[in-house]
Amino acid sequence: MRRKARSSAANKLHDLRQRSADRAEPFNDAIIAFRNGAPVRVRDVGRATGGPQDVTLGALHRNQPAVMLLIFKQPGANVIETVDHIKSSLIGLRGLIPPGIHLTTIVDRTQTIRASVKDVEFTLLLSCALVVLVILLFLRSIQATLIPGAAVPLSLLGATAIIYLLGFSLDNLSLMR
Repeated sequence: MRRKARSSAANKLHDLRQRSADRAEPFNDAIIAFRNGAPVRVRDVGRATGGPQDVTLGALHRNQPAVMLLIFKQPGANVIETVDHIKSSLIGLRGLIPPGIHLTTIVDRTQTIRASVKDVEFTLLLSCALVVLVILLFLRSIQATLIPGAAVPLSLLGATAIIYLLGFSLDNLSLMR
């Protein structure tokens, strides 16, 4: 069954190449120069053939010919913000393209990054709660626990503010990508 799908996909690519070759035929009559007053046409020096610029590359998505666009972030760019901007742009593009063309995100590597950021946020909250709980257990005084209970979150908030002012983000510090 797998070979059948591959041969079906190969047939579709062959059909596409044949259709583009049919469209290239009129270019054989194109005039590219004049010599001694006579036109020199493409067919006089060669022939026009249709096809992709690079025949070693092709894209199939679910056994359908496709155009793939790989997007890489610039160094120093926030990956999550970049992907969010691209996804919002795709929504606008869907209204501009014909209904027979589908825009699909095949791979989104930010899912693991988003999960890592959420995990770091959860770990910070859990560590604050555990620090306050341990202090309460050892001091056995709610009044004595209030000071570290306020100091720990405020120091984390201050550190986060300094990190933000210096142009870093949680993404840069926690994932080091």
